[in-house]
Amino acid sequence: MTIDKFIKTLDFKENDYFYHVTGSGKAESISQKGLYVDGNNIINTNNLVETTALPLTEDMVLTNNQFKEFLIDETKNLGVRDTSEMIIIGAPKIKKTNIVSNFDGFVDGSYYEGIIPKDYIMGYFSNDNLEFTKNEDFKFLSDEIDDSLYIK
Repeated sequence: MTIDKFIKTLDFKENDYFYHVTGSGKAESISQKGLYVDGNNIINTNNLVETTALPLTEDMVLTNNQFKEFLIDETKNLGVRDTSEMIIIGAPKIKKTNIVSNFDGFVDGSYYEGIIPKDYIMGYFSNDNLEFTKNEDFKFLSDEIDDSLYIK
């Protein structure tokens, strides 16, 4: 899906959106399994989701060009860490950003306190083509999203 079509699916009055930047090839796995959260990596956070994702605000996506520049800037490889894919998370405002479920376990030798279930993962952008790839397991907001906007 193009950036412009993605922007048209967003409803900031009813929903909260977040983004998480990850390495090449990881976004598909996150879409299928969920996003594991380590609650101890940022000091003084008020909500566990803030330890792994940042709010995606209406100001960030006002125009196609503005959001495109934001995507390019956030997914450029800085050499220190691969940040070439951006996960987009969506949830109804009534959840009040409480979208992290208890996990309390290890994955590939790393401990994670929580997980953002795959149901909240809308999909992702890759810096390869800046096209949005929809997560077929995304459950929330689905009544509000016109699937005809998605490129299969």
